Amino acid sequence: MIHGDSLEKAWLKILVYVDKSGILLPEKELGMREFCNLSFRYANPFLDEVKKYKKNVPGDYIENLATIYLQQGAGWNGKHYGKYIYDAHGVNQINKVVNILKEDPWSKSAIIMFYDGASPKAPCVITLNFSIRSNKLHMNVVFKSSDLVKKFIPDMLALGAIHTHIAQSL
Repeated sequence: MIHGDSLEKAWLKILVYVDKSGILLPEKELGMREFCNLSFRYANPFLDEVKKYKKNVPGDYIENLATIYLQQGAGWNGKHYGKYIYDAHGVNQINKVVNILKEDPWSKSAIIMFYDGASPKAPCVITLNFSIRSNKLHMNVVFKSSDLVKKFIPDMLALGAIHTHIAQSL
């Protein structure tokens, strides 16, 4: 488990770890490295500010990736997770998670699923699992894959916004 007292410090540790321990993928993957089942955590996700991460992320990736998680967002680069989050077969999964946790804070069923099984390609983010322990809202995220250089920080900031929204709703 990699720990960081900020998103930036966790990200830097992850980059070093994957660079040293990751498996070099075949040439068609442009020299990328892969590491499976990497766990990390960082402190104070509610305190993350977009502005301070702009120096680490190229172009408008932070703003563009944020749109794929929005309910009314247009999506970006062919991705739109909002449809899974806010209208999964007619279910607003954010509201469902909030209701589950309000009814039973110890529930293990407060999960947002991002894949419907029918799409030809699974999204990079598969699930968000929420739990309340020691009076704190925890969010565990399962990724199929993550571009650590360009998309990791924007993903964490957008997912942090969902975490904050659910915490405030509780």
